[in-house]
Amino acid sequence: MVVNVIVAEDGFNPGTGLVLGAADSDGGIGDTWNGSVYVKPVIPYDEAETKSGMISSVWGHAKLLQNTLVVTVNTHDYGCDEFSQSSMNAFATAIANGVAPSPIVYTPKGELDGVSHTDAEFLSVATAVMNKVDDIIKAYLVHKKAITNLADEAAADAYDVMTGWPS
Repeated sequence: MVVNVIVAEDGFNPGTGLVLGAADSDGGIGDTWNGSVYVKPVIPYDEAETKSGMISSVWGHAKLLQNTLVVTVNTHDYGCDEFSQSSMNAFATAIANGVAPSPIVYTPKGELDGVSHTDAEFLSVATAVMNKVDDIIKAYLVHKKAITNLADEAAADAYDVMTGWPS
């Protein structure tokens, strides 16, 4: 017998009409019954699938950090998200081309009012944000390389994808 239904709270199994006792109720979907206990299915280790999943997880964490981390400069938080990067890049390009407004008024993340910056101050903020983003990308690449080089299933199980990230 393969378990393919979930037992109701009172122990009634709507698929068979049987009421399972406490000793029988620890089976899960996909488990098989060998006549005395439920047996969990054995899922073979797939190196490529495991590593691909781990790398995807690490990339997801990198994107989460990029969208949530801030750089604090003079009590103001500046976002590392793609929109903030794009805005800062546009201002930095305007500064480089000599067409930026002076002072530059830029609204930090989560604030309603803009903050005035000289060109040098703004470039300092933008550089700090880009350095933080670069740290996130570097951490992702370190994890990706380490995951790619994992020797076996035990190494994959032991690998901690949550270490080594900037804060």
